[in-house]
Amino acid sequence: MVIALTHEKRGILTIHHLTPVSRGGDKRKAKNMLAIWWNRHRSWHHVFGNSSLLEIICTLEEVQIYTSNNEFFLKIQNAAERKTGKEWRQMRHETATMLHRQIGCNLVSRVILVLLFEKNRWHNVFNGGSIDHAIALCQRIQKWKGRLNGEFRF
Repeated sequence: MVIALTHEKRGILTIHHLTPVSRGGDKRKAKNMLAIWWNRHRSWHHVFGNSSLLEIICTLEEVQIYTSNNEFFLKIQNAAERKTGKEWRQMRHETATMLHRQIGCNLVSRVILVLLFEKNRWHNVFNGGSIDHAIALCQRIQKWKGRLNGEFRF
């Protein structure tokens, strides 16, 4: 559901449900809604799919554990920055296959692939911040939304 509230240079302001309505989230309560720009909203769903905020925080913590001081991750990250076109697509495919074998075809491997090969999506969601920054932001949203008493506010 997309509600156009205002137009800006960056796009349209939309409503994002922190717990998807399709998974039991409340459609009208302010504590389940977040106003974000359309391009950020689109990238959010590309990176995290239809996950709840709590699932995203847990996923980001797992990604942080997997990627910190991981020689393979750093090696792929450095190599991916130098590849273009067909080589880049081939490398992404091989990395995805390897990640799925190591940690399964899940949200963690999806976020790692975004960090390696689709930095523009990560930048759209978290302004290019680190994984620590992303976790802190999601935790602040969760804490702030937990304080609302259900009234619709922006």
